[in-house]
Amino acid sequence: MLAGAKFRPPTAPPINWSRVEDPTSGSAPVVGVAAFTPPHLVVLSGMPEAAAAALGTELGAGPDRLPGVIGPDAAAAAFAAAWSEATGRPAHAGRRERVLSLSGPAVTSDRPAPAGQSRAALAEELELFTDWCLEAAHGAGLSRETARRSVQQQISSGLLRVWEHEGDAVAILGRTASVAGVVRFNPMYVRPEIRRGGYGRALLGEMLAELAVRETV
Repeated sequence: MLAGAKFRPPTAPPINWSRVEDPTSGSAPVVGVAAFTPPHLVVLSGMPEAAAAALGTELGAGPDRLPGVIGPDAAAAAFAAAWSEATGRPAHAGRRERVLSLSGPAVTSDRPAPAGQSRAALAEELELFTDWCLEAAHGAGLSRETARRSVQQQISSGLLRVWEHEGDAVAILGRTASVAGVVRFNPMYVRPEIRRGGYGRALLGEMLAELAVRETV
Protein backbone atom coordinates (compact mmCIF):
# COMPACT_ATOMS: atom_id res chain seq x y z
CA MET A 1 0.00 0.00 0.00
CA LEU A 2 2.74 2.49 0.93
CA ALA A 3 4.70 1.62 -2.22
CA GLY A 4 1.59 2.12 -4.30
CA ALA A 5 0.89 5.46 -2.65
CA LYS A 6 4.43 6.72 -3.13
CA PHE A 7 4.91 5.67 -6.74
CA ARG A 8 1.38 5.84 -8.20
CA PRO A 9 1.11 7.89 -11.43
CA PRO A 10 -0.36 11.42 -11.35
CA THR A 11 -3.40 10.24 -13.32
CA ALA A 12 -4.32 7.57 -10.74
CA PRO A 13 -7.45 8.20 -8.64
CA PRO A 14 -6.77 9.69 -5.20
CA ILE A 15 -6.49 7.50 -2.11
CA ASN A 16 -8.94 8.30 0.67
CA TRP A 17 -7.12 8.09 4.02
CA SER A 18 -8.78 7.75 7.43
CA ARG A 19 -7.16 7.72 10.85
CA VAL A 20 -8.49 6.71 14.25
CA GLU A 21 -7.36 8.61 17.33
CA ASP A 22 -7.66 7.65 20.98
CA PRO A 23 -10.11 10.18 22.50
CA THR A 24 -9.14 9.23 26.06
CA SER A 25 -5.65 10.63 25.58
CA GLY A 26 -4.87 14.30 25.84
CA SER A 27 -2.53 14.13 22.87
CA ALA A 28 -5.02 12.06 20.82
CA PRO A 29 -2.46 9.59 19.44
CA VAL A 30 -3.29 7.83 16.19
CA VAL A 31 -4.08 4.16 16.88
CA GLY A 32 -4.86 3.06 13.33
CA VAL A 33 -5.16 4.13 9.72
CA ALA A 34 -7.09 2.96 6.67
CA ALA A 35 -6.84 3.63 2.95
CA PHE A 36 -9.57 3.32 0.33
CA THR A 37 -9.58 3.96 -3.41
CA PRO A 38 -13.03 3.21 -4.87
CA PRO A 39 -13.90 0.62 -6.05
CA HIS A 40 -11.08 -1.33 -4.34
CA LEU A 41 -10.92 -2.87 -0.86
CA VAL A 42 -10.45 -0.80 2.27
CA VAL A 43 -6.96 -1.56 3.61
CA LEU A 44 -6.54 -1.46 7.39
CA SER A 45 -3.41 -1.16 9.48
CA GLY A 46 -3.17 -3.01 12.75
CA MET A 47 -5.43 -1.34 15.32
CA PRO A 48 -7.57 -2.17 18.37
CA GLU A 49 -10.91 -3.81 17.59
CA ALA A 50 -12.78 -0.82 19.06
CA ALA A 51 -10.95 1.52 16.70
CA ALA A 52 -11.72 -0.69 13.70
CA ALA A 53 -15.38 -0.85 14.71
CA ALA A 54 -15.56 2.95 15.01
CA LEU A 55 -14.04 3.27 11.55
CA GLY A 56 -16.49 0.74 10.12
CA THR A 57 -19.42 2.69 11.54
CA GLU A 58 -18.10 5.97 10.14
CA LEU A 59 -17.43 4.65 6.65
CA GLY A 60 -20.72 2.75 6.69
CA ALA A 61 -22.49 6.10 7.01
CA GLY A 62 -20.60 7.54 4.05
CA PRO A 63 -21.59 7.67 0.37
CA ASP A 64 -19.17 5.02 -0.92
CA ARG A 65 -20.25 1.42 -1.39
CA LEU A 66 -17.34 -0.55 0.03
CA PRO A 67 -16.58 -3.82 -1.78
CA GLY A 68 -14.69 -5.26 1.16
CA VAL A 69 -11.95 -4.81 3.72
CA ILE A 70 -8.54 -6.39 4.19
CA GLY A 71 -6.31 -6.20 7.23
CA PRO A 72 -5.36 -8.10 10.40
CA ASP A 73 -8.05 -10.68 11.26
CA ALA A 74 -9.45 -9.10 14.43
CA ALA A 75 -9.47 -5.56 13.07
CA ALA A 76 -11.03 -6.59 9.75
CA ALA A 77 -13.75 -8.63 11.50
CA ALA A 78 -14.62 -5.75 13.85
CA PHE A 79 -14.71 -3.29 10.95
CA ALA A 80 -16.96 -5.56 8.86
CA ALA A 81 -19.39 -6.19 11.73
CA ALA A 82 -19.75 -2.47 12.50
CA TRP A 83 -20.09 -1.58 8.82
CA SER A 84 -22.75 -4.27 8.37
CA GLU A 85 -24.71 -2.95 11.34
CA ALA A 86 -24.49 0.64 10.05
CA THR A 87 -25.60 -0.23 6.52
CA GLY A 88 -27.93 -3.15 7.13
CA ARG A 89 -26.05 -5.10 4.49
CA PRO A 90 -24.50 -8.52 5.20
CA ALA A 91 -20.76 -9.14 5.28
CA HIS A 92 -19.00 -12.45 4.74
CA ALA A 93 -15.41 -13.70 4.85
CA GLY A 94 -13.64 -13.73 1.50
CA ARG A 95 -9.99 -14.31 0.74
CA ARG A 96 -7.30 -14.55 3.40
CA GLU A 97 -3.66 -13.59 2.98
CA ARG A 98 -0.50 -14.40 4.90
CA VAL A 99 2.54 -12.15 5.18
CA LEU A 100 5.85 -13.66 6.29
CA SER A 101 8.23 -11.08 7.72
CA LEU A 102 11.99 -11.25 7.15
CA SER A 103 13.57 -8.97 9.74
CA GLY A 104 17.15 -10.23 9.83
CA PRO A 105 19.93 -11.38 7.52
CA ALA A 106 18.81 -13.95 4.97
CA VAL A 107 20.90 -16.90 3.83
CA THR A 108 19.28 -18.38 0.74
CA SER A 109 21.73 -21.31 0.41
CA ASP A 110 25.32 -22.22 -0.21
CA ARG A 111 24.25 -24.43 -3.09
CA PRO A 112 25.26 -23.28 -6.59
CA ALA A 113 22.68 -21.47 -8.68
CA PRO A 114 20.72 -23.59 -11.17
CA ALA A 115 21.47 -23.49 -14.88
CA GLY A 116 20.38 -20.34 -16.64
CA GLN A 117 20.33 -16.68 -15.67
CA SER A 118 17.99 -13.98 -14.44
CA ARG A 119 16.70 -11.04 -16.43
CA ALA A 120 14.00 -8.39 -16.24
CA ALA A 121 10.50 -9.37 -17.34
CA LEU A 122 9.41 -8.06 -20.73
CA ALA A 123 6.21 -6.25 -21.68
CA GLU A 124 5.25 -8.98 -24.16
CA GLU A 125 5.25 -11.52 -21.31
CA LEU A 126 2.45 -9.75 -19.44
CA GLU A 127 -0.32 -12.28 -20.12
CA LEU A 128 1.89 -15.31 -19.35
CA PHE A 129 3.08 -13.88 -16.06
CA THR A 130 -0.47 -12.81 -15.17
CA ASP A 131 -1.40 -16.49 -15.54
CA TRP A 132 1.52 -17.43 -13.28
CA CYS A 133 0.54 -14.78 -10.72
CA LEU A 134 -3.00 -16.18 -10.58
CA GLU A 135 -1.66 -19.71 -10.13
CA ALA A 136 0.61 -18.53 -7.32
CA ALA A 137 -2.38 -16.86 -5.63
CA HIS A 138 -4.74 -19.80 -6.19
CA GLY A 139 -7.53 -19.80 -3.64
CA ALA A 140 -6.97 -16.16 -2.60
CA GLY A 141 -9.83 -14.82 -4.73
CA LEU A 142 -7.56 -12.59 -6.79
CA SER A 143 -9.20 -11.33 -9.99
CA ARG A 144 -7.40 -11.42 -13.31
CA GLU A 145 -7.80 -7.66 -13.66
CA THR A 146 -6.06 -7.04 -10.34
CA ALA A 147 -3.30 -9.56 -11.06
CA ARG A 148 -2.71 -8.15 -14.54
CA ARG A 149 -2.50 -4.58 -13.25
CA SER A 150 -0.01 -5.59 -10.55
CA VAL A 151 2.19 -7.54 -12.96
CA GLN A 152 2.08 -4.72 -15.51
CA GLN A 153 3.22 -2.21 -12.90
CA GLN A 154 6.07 -4.48 -11.80
CA ILE A 155 7.23 -5.03 -15.39
CA SER A 156 7.17 -1.31 -16.22
CA SER A 157 9.07 -0.51 -12.99
CA GLY A 158 11.68 -3.23 -13.48
CA LEU A 159 10.55 -5.00 -10.30
CA LEU A 160 9.68 -8.39 -11.83
CA ARG A 161 12.61 -10.74 -12.43
CA VAL A 162 12.62 -13.89 -14.53
CA TRP A 163 14.85 -16.94 -14.38
CA GLU A 164 15.48 -18.09 -17.93
CA HIS A 165 16.87 -21.49 -18.92
CA GLU A 166 17.65 -22.43 -22.51
CA GLY A 167 15.57 -19.53 -23.79
CA ASP A 168 12.49 -20.32 -21.69
CA ALA A 169 11.15 -18.48 -18.67
CA VAL A 170 10.93 -20.99 -15.81
CA ALA A 171 10.38 -18.83 -12.72
CA ILE A 172 9.48 -15.30 -11.65
CA LEU A 173 9.83 -13.21 -8.53
CA GLY A 174 8.40 -9.73 -8.10
CA ARG A 175 8.69 -7.12 -5.39
CA THR A 176 7.41 -3.72 -4.41
CA ALA A 177 9.53 -0.61 -4.45
CA SER A 178 11.45 0.02 -1.23
CA VAL A 179 9.60 2.27 1.21
CA ALA A 180 11.42 3.13 4.45
CA GLY A 181 13.79 0.24 3.71
CA VAL A 182 10.98 -2.33 3.46
CA VAL A 183 9.96 -4.31 0.38
CA ARG A 184 7.37 -7.01 -0.19
CA PHE A 185 8.17 -9.98 -2.42
CA ASN A 186 5.24 -11.16 -4.52
CA PRO A 187 4.55 -13.08 -6.68
CA MET A 188 6.93 -16.02 -6.65
CA TYR A 189 6.21 -18.77 -9.17
CA VAL A 190 8.19 -21.71 -10.54
CA ARG A 191 6.87 -23.99 -13.26
CA PRO A 192 5.52 -27.15 -11.56
CA GLU A 193 7.66 -29.67 -13.44
CA ILE A 194 10.94 -28.11 -12.23
CA ARG A 195 10.11 -27.08 -8.69
CA ARG A 196 12.65 -27.70 -5.91
CA GLY A 197 15.38 -27.04 -8.44
CA GLY A 198 16.59 -23.83 -6.76
CA TYR A 199 15.11 -21.35 -9.24
CA GLY A 200 13.05 -19.37 -6.74
CA ARG A 201 15.95 -19.42 -4.28
CA ALA A 202 18.29 -18.06 -6.94
CA LEU A 203 15.95 -15.18 -7.80
CA LEU A 204 15.46 -14.31 -4.13
CA GLY A 205 19.21 -14.40 -3.50
CA GLU A 206 19.88 -12.04 -6.39
CA MET A 207 17.20 -9.59 -5.28
CA LEU A 208 18.39 -9.59 -1.67
CA ALA A 209 21.95 -8.97 -2.79
CA GLU A 210 20.82 -6.12 -5.04
CA LEU A 211 18.83 -4.51 -2.24
CA ALA A 212 21.75 -4.86 0.18
CA VAL A 213 24.04 -3.07 -2.26
CA ARG A 214 21.56 -0.23 -2.66
CA GLU A 215 21.24 0.16 1.11
CA THR A 216 25.01 0.62 1.45
CA VAL A 217 25.38 3.11 -1.41
